[in-house]
Amino acid sequence: MTLESRSWTIPGTQVTRTVSSSGTQTSTLVVTDGIGNLSRNSVTTLDFAEKKRTGKLPQNPFGFSEISQGYRRGFVESKAYHIDSGKLTSTTTITGALGVYTPNPSPWSPVFKEAVRQNLYNQAVAKAQSKIKDTSIDLSVFAGELRETRAMFIDIATRLRLAINAARRKDVKSVRRHLSVADTADFANLWLTINYGINPFIADLKGAVEALEKGAMKERFSLVQDRARYQDFTTRTSVVQGGIEKWTLRVEVGLRVKYAVTNPFLATLASLGLSNPGTTAWELAKLSFVVDWVIGIGGWLNQLDYHLGKQFQNGSYTTFTKEKVELTSAYTTTLKVFNGGIVETGQSTAFIEWVM
Repeated sequence: MTLESRSWTIPGTQVTRTVSSSGTQTSTLVVTDGIGNLSRNSVTTLDFAEKKRTGKLPQNPFGFSEISQGYRRGFVESKAYHIDSGKLTSTTTITGALGVYTPNPSPWSPVFKEAVRQNLYNQAVAKAQSKIKDTSIDLSVFAGELRETRAMFIDIATRLRLAINAARRKDVKSVRRHLSVADTADFANLWLTINYGINPFIADLKGAVEALEKGAMKERFSLVQDRARYQDFTTRTSVVQGGIEKWTLRVEVGLRVKYAVTNPFLATLASLGLSNPGTTAWELAKLSFVVDWVIGIGGWLNQLDYHLGKQFQNGSYTTFTKEKVELTSAYTTTLKVFNGGIVETGQSTAFIEWVM
């Protein structure tokens, strides 16, 4: 386990300038303008080069967090006027670093942020499963003597996919054309037509895949990656005089899965949607699209067979959360005392950023 932890301080200056009847006085102070700290932990992989070369590189745990804070910067100008005559007597201006910034509590609770992360994780898993299921087998890596088998495989797979798509559109004529089956009088017999038309294709497809398996590199792993994101914004009145806080929340979950195709036959059927008859049957059901819109059962059915014909080696996921608050402040106040008093004007900016 490799650990790293460090913190830092950003130096700044604060310049005070006073102009009065006695002249101009200027002073400069070296102050803190910002702070930050970082924490990181990771794992060192033994025999890294060998494991990378053989495709057996593990996905090690990794942690990172960082907080950066910029103190308030800007100016404060104070003008004093004589209480009787109302004439300007002195002007004091402070510029540069103005002090520590303390924001309001976060608009998003820890419970809410954890719920967002869990939801994004589920979305990333669903996306990765869909990619794994739809991944086509790269036939170009196989031996040259399988060229004719490759062409037959592509032709059969293409016709099957076209037939399924036509069935989903309820296009009976196209289904018959793609499957080269006899005419059917009405749509009620379409499901039987598809089954009887597909069965011969399945037999041919299985024979083609078995031939291809002889030249397949089964130990070659594939890597699938996907991610899901969430972002939110809100503004609040700051405790700093005349200040507005702009809050930003950004959450991402990334997923990586490593797998190999060990049974191209099953993997191909799954990618074509032929290994899960419930999917097509559901899509052909009356008003299924209405229910899909409400509860998404069609998408759920479609993921049930994503793993067929595949061997999973390892996987990992990474969560990234970034929360930031930015302050902008501008104000003018007047303290009236008879004809005179004090008029104060100020502007400042600040920020705090959390990454974990």
